[in-house]
Amino acid sequence: MKISPISNKKIFRLTLACASAALLLLAYPPFNFWWCAWFAFIPLFFSLSRSSRKEAFVNSYIAGLFFFCALLYWIVHVAALTVVFLVGYCSVYFALFGLCAHGFIGASKLSERFRAVLLIPLIWTAIEVIRSEVPVLGFGWSLLGFSQSKNILFIQIADILGAYGVSFFVMLINTLIFMIIFIPKGYAKRTSALERAVSFFLCVIVLGVVVQGLYVYGTKKVETYKPEKFLRVAAIQGNIAQHEKWNPAFKPVIINKYAKLLEFVGYDRPDLVIMPEASYPGNFLKEFKDSLWQKAIQAGGFAVL
Repeated sequence: MKISPISNKKIFRLTLACASAALLLLAYPPFNFWWCAWFAFIPLFFSLSRSSRKEAFVNSYIAGLFFFCALLYWIVHVAALTVVFLVGYCSVYFALFGLCAHGFIGASKLSERFRAVLLIPLIWTAIEVIRSEVPVLGFGWSLLGFSQSKNILFIQIADILGAYGVSFFVMLINTLIFMIIFIPKGYAKRTSALERAVSFFLCVIVLGVVVQGLYVYGTKKVETYKPEKFLRVAAIQGNIAQHEKWNPAFKPVIINKYAKLLEFVGYDRPDLVIMPEASYPGNFLKEFKDSLWQKAIQAGGFAVL
């Protein structure tokens, strides 16, 4: 069957949207290429600038499915049906962003372009807040700001604006870079050479000021931070396979393994021991008293998180 040129264009726009999801994934563990998040949305923006509103929503939703499937796949080991709902649900927010950003991304006038530079990061940040804080269905994992966890100087602004503030600046950088390189259809006809030059250089200057300002602030925060007290912290990880974690046959093995790890780190006299979220394969509150874990913790004299 011969594919029409229109279908080819639609496939290309969908591919661009999914390319953004792939680039964004590289910014999170296990890859931790945090700098990918700075331009990950540019392919999606190009896709939105050439799409209808309906197509913008659908392509953004599919990109969200790609992103959240890859990031949350491991939940299938805990609850298979839950991960299907979770991925589908979170992708709606991705789609809403694409739909909202679609109205601003193709701006050509100078005033419209700078309105887009401000509004697109605000829209993304507002959607993250809603996704995280909405009652009952709130799910705050995989915020854009979390992609910068290895970018220590950049994330110091979180002491004022929190993770949402970091998300805002990452999206702002994406938007500025896009506005620098994006040339809308009929751009030259609708604007003067002076207006195009002003738009280009203002975006470059704002981008430089934002990035430089964040790193200067981060550097000063790190240099001036002088803790008065240090804690000895130990983190233990039993490395239990997913198929063993909730298998009753492995329960004694898992408990013994962590008891030995607690005893082992106790020789270093830590102030705090950090254990995995689901490290105990049972009802911890009912079974902790007089258990191997209680004895190891009491013998070590440390706090446990």
